[in-house]
This record gives sequence, C-alpha cells and structure tokens, in this order.
Amino acid sequence: MDVLGIARAALVGHSIAGGLALGLAFAHPERISAVVVLGSGPLLPPLPVAGAHLSPRRAGAETGAPSEPTLEETRSGLEAMLYHREIVTPDELALYHSHSTGRCFEASVLRLKNSNGPITDPDLWKRLSETPVPLLMIYGAQDRADAGARAQLLKKLQPGLDLHIVENCKHLVQWDAAADFHRLAIPFLVRARTVSAI
Repeated sequence: MDVLGIARAALVGHSIAGGLALGLAFAHPERISAVVVLGSGPLLPPLPVAGAHLSPRRAGAETGAPSEPTLEETRSGLEAMLYHREIVTPDELALYHSHSTGRCFEASVLRLKNSNGPITDPDLWKRLSETPVPLLMIYGAQDRADAGARAQLLKKLQPGLDLHIVENCKHLVQWDAAADFHRLAIPFLVRARTVSAI
C-alpha cells in the first residue's frame, strides 16, 4: 500500500487470506477501512464433539515436498472447491492452472518455506466481535471441514456479526456464488467507504 501510495483500503480475504486481512485490521485500523472474509476456515470455531473439540483443518499441513500440479490435478482440486463444477470451462481451467504452476508455484513454495508457525491465530475467531473496522463474513454451506456448521455455530456464539452462509456453495465463494457475493459485498463496501470518509 505504501509503494502504491494507498493511504487506506478495504481488504477482501479468501480462505487463509481472510485471517491475514483481519490481522492487518487489528494491527493497523487506521489503514484498513473494512474487511470482507470469504470461506476462511481458520476464523471459525471448532465443533464440539463428545466433550472434546474437533480442531479446524490447519492450513499448510503438507506431507512431503510440494510438487507442481498437473493439469488434471488442478482440475480435480478446483472442482473439489466448487459446488457448481460446470463453471470450470477449459479457459478458466487453463487460467487457474497458470496461477498454480511456474513462477506462481515457486513463489508459493518459497512463502511456505519462509513462514514461521501458523499464519493466523487459531483463537482469532473469539475476538471477531472486537474487529476495529466493519467486517463482513461469507461462507459456503457445503464448504470443506464442516465450515457451514461451524459458521452456524459462530453466528450463535456471536450474533452481532455480519455473517452469511450461502447454500449450494463450497470454498470458492466469490466464484461459486458470484451473485450472492456481489449482492452482499458491494453495498457493504460502499457503506464502509462512506463511513470512513466522514
């Protein structure tokens, strides 16, 4: 933001980037006007299971050295994150694959190698109601790791949150439920911009 000369901005964080965006809002509320979180599992509470807790799926849990995906592996991974698999056209697949290979893949491996410990605080979900800027959260009801049920639990625990659970939607909320994303996020961001300008 400094390099681009942006004094203040709203952030939209998908998946693990939701925690990163929220962390920036807590650390630098004067620079962040609002945060939209999409399908960020680490920001959800664990489900209670027979007196214990089921931990959320931890991001970055890898087995062995990562390898660049084949086109078929990219297709399989992409379809696993979508409820509406039919939107994966050959052109979309090629674009997504290009972002998963070559220099993009090398950069992601380097980021994982240089990261120390978890990227987000596993208990950050407990402080969501304290977020110092406007916060909008959108989850797919059919997302992995019981995200739909965990989002419902979060709504019950913190009813004041602006949290929406979209049916017929998995992990790629902004693509799988594009109409819902636009319907919820655009008015929210316009309101946040108006408030931050006052």
